[in-house]
Amino acid sequence: HDLGFHLSIDDFGVAHSSLNYLKCFPVDTIKIDRSFTRDILTSEESMAIISAIIAIGNNLNLNILAEGIETEEQLKKIEAAGCNEIQGFYFSKPQPVSVLEANNQETGFNKHQSLRSISA
Repeated sequence: HDLGFHLSIDDFGVAHSSLNYLKCFPVDTIKIDRSFTRDILTSEESMAIISAIIAIGNNLNLNILAEGIETEEQLKKIEAAGCNEIQGFYFSKPQPVSVLEANNQETGFNKHQSLRSISA
């Protein structure tokens, strides 16, 4: 943190993303893996896991980012669950930096805006 770095745990909930990392490292953000968000509208199990991850993140004062949000319905459900950042094709598919910078200048979008300010 002293050097200005922001530490995120990517793909949280799968592979090697251990809960122990939350104790051992100065984590700022938990990124919920898209394997959970992909079926958020149809799987009670995925929603239960997402809710638990969000609760852990909130209790540790961390940002929570949901990966793989592709529809407005997914956005509404993840926002209602308390997630404060999203990533996914709902907003945009991957683009070159030059295109993103041009779009940001046109729309006045600030990369530090919260999910709530974007969806309002």
